Amino acid sequence: MKKKSAFRLAFFVFVLLGYVVPMQAQSEKENAPNLRLIAKVEPGRVLLRWAPATPQLWEAANETGYRLERLEIPKTPEAISQTRSLKLTPTPIRPWPAEQWADIVEKDDNAAAGYMVLYAEKPSYPDDIFARLAQENDHLQKRWLLGLIAADQSAVAAEAMGLFFADTNILPNTRYLYRIYLAEPVENLNPDTAVIVVNTSEISPPARPVGVQAESLEKMVLLKWPSDPNYQMFTSFFVEKSDHPEGPWRRLNSAPLMQLKSNDIPEFNEYIKFPDSLGVNYVPFYYRVIGRTPFGEDSPPSEVVTGMGKDRTPPAPPQLLKAAPNETGAVELEWTKNQFEPDFKGYIVGRSATAEGPFTPLHKEILPPVSNRFTDFTPNPRGLNFYQITAVDTAGNISKSFSKYALFVDTFPPAPPKNLRGHIDSSGIVTLYWSPNEEPDLWGYRVYVANAADHRFIQISSEIIQDTTFTDSITLHTLTENIYYRLTAVDRGFGHSDFSEMLTLKRPDIIPPLPGQFTYYKVENQSVYLEWAPGSSEDAIRQRLLRMTADSSVVLGEFDMMQTSFTDSTVENGKHYEYALQTTDDDGLESPLSFPLSIKITDSGAIPPAENLEADFDEENHQVVLNWSYEADYPGLRFVVYRAVEGQGLSSYQSVKGSHRFEDRALRMKGKYTYAIRVFTSDGASPLSLPVSVVVTD
Repeated sequence: MKKKSAFRLAFFVFVLLGYVVPMQAQSEKENAPNLRLIAKVEPGRVLLRWAPATPQLWEAANETGYRLERLEIPKTPEAISQTRSLKLTPTPIRPWPAEQWADIVEKDDNAAAGYMVLYAEKPSYPDDIFARLAQENDHLQKRWLLGLIAADQSAVAAEAMGLFFADTNILPNTRYLYRIYLAEPVENLNPDTAVIVVNTSEISPPARPVGVQAESLEKMVLLKWPSDPNYQMFTSFFVEKSDHPEGPWRRLNSAPLMQLKSNDIPEFNEYIKFPDSLGVNYVPFYYRVIGRTPFGEDSPPSEVVTGMGKDRTPPAPPQLLKAAPNETGAVELEWTKNQFEPDFKGYIVGRSATAEGPFTPLHKEILPPVSNRFTDFTPNPRGLNFYQITAVDTAGNISKSFSKYALFVDTFPPAPPKNLRGHIDSSGIVTLYWSPNEEPDLWGYRVYVANAADHRFIQISSEIIQDTTFTDSITLHTLTENIYYRLTAVDRGFGHSDFSEMLTLKRPDIIPPLPGQFTYYKVENQSVYLEWAPGSSEDAIRQRLLRMTADSSVVLGEFDMMQTSFTDSTVENGKHYEYALQTTDDDGLESPLSFPLSIKITDSGAIPPAENLEADFDEENHQVVLNWSYEADYPGLRFVVYRAVEGQGLSSYQSVKGSHRFEDRALRMKGKYTYAIRVFTSDGASPLSLPVSVVVTD
């Protein structure tokens, strides 16, 4: 047995498997058949090849064997009832027993490889169940793939492995349907039945590899041919080379060339490639490619292509030392090159409006290798002038210097940007846009903002903006209604334009205005006279006065923001009324109602408020002491203390009976505390006293 040859093929494939098996597994589609069948029609026979698509199915089929059947497709509908399937072998097709392989393994390396995957002693596995299962599965995958590769390379190996059959008992001009399936059911695998139809009158023509190309590299030729359709016809390839187009030919690869697909690198799948190292340049060689079919047959050769090594080594790059305008407005260039190759041809000087190019040559002929200076008499003094020196050799290889900018002294700043426009959305995102400047040396723009038209504008763009749009983010939780923007244009010489015209944008109003507050009232002659301070919001446009009872609410009037008093002459004796103010702004937002003013109309007039309210902070005892005076006496008389902390609204806090003094010890924080007193009696309540404030410290 050819153990050494078989070992060489096995070693090649097993090394390859560490890379290709995962790719092959990923490329299998879940709905693809797990048993596949192909056929080739030759004079007097039909060759059949099949392959299981998974290692598990291959291992199971080696035990159960395959049933191969043939069905003659009738030429007329009347003959359908007479059609019967024919089993082509009396027993299932299985791999040959080990003792039958002796002769073929001595003659066929691929048969030797097939024998090894079927009958070679299995390695020992670790005791750990998980490690054991992983290694067993890995070993099975490698055996399966090596076996299929061996069968693809040799019809003898395929037949011995139970993967090939030649049907010689056929009729001419007859259509047959072949089907193959596992001879016994296999649990958990759900094997498919593979089917193919052939016509014995349609002899399969010999195919040859197509699209072969030769790419000339440095002392190397890279051969490549498209994967599609070549991999539809062949499983592997051989490359042959000659010094003459007619031969003789020598094969460059002793092992078949196989290139499996990669899901991770799609461009890897486009071509099959084979490099041939030459050691010399400019000596032509001739190449052709031969494909091997799944039936183990070599195709006719492809068309012959020519390739040779070519000089692909570029010259050392030059270094551009100077690019500066002179007193006449021309740009003087100087460069150097540290290494001069034997095939060095000269230089090309190029100019561009950008550092990245493309660079337009400034002369027709290549400058000689001794050159190191050049003057550009046609620069654009108002534009951008970047220069680059390209070194060229006789083979056309090039290398380029870094680009260099020729800076002209710019005494003309750009014009102010025009047509600044913008809007603010409901989340506070500001979008600005404007018309582009036309200066050729324009670098970009800067954006400035202010909260008032007469304030100093602050730059908010951290870098030069090279677009004509800008996005800003502002808060809407402010009483400042407008925000203001301006632009400047900046050129390459850092010249700044004057400000653009100012853009005023109105913030979307999400903050309702403040309501007014009552400051004085008086009840006399069955009427109520009211005075108030209007709400202080800048965008307030009108105010509303409301009167409420237990069962109704009436709008007494709507006024502009200049109105500060009103007399209600529609009150009735003995009734309890509450008055409130509400403000509306120019966006239609309404304030909450003001703190209500509560009044009861009696024959004796309204209940008067407390007077002379004072508030003192007792630092030693950390308390606020309130004192007030009240001369009148009513049934059910009591006082309610109202308190506000740090600008919050007044709210009822404590009730005091039989005293004109209150000590507030529940001081939660330092800051400003405001107090007021309301008088309550059996007949009603007074308005709030005038409020007083005190500052609480630590």
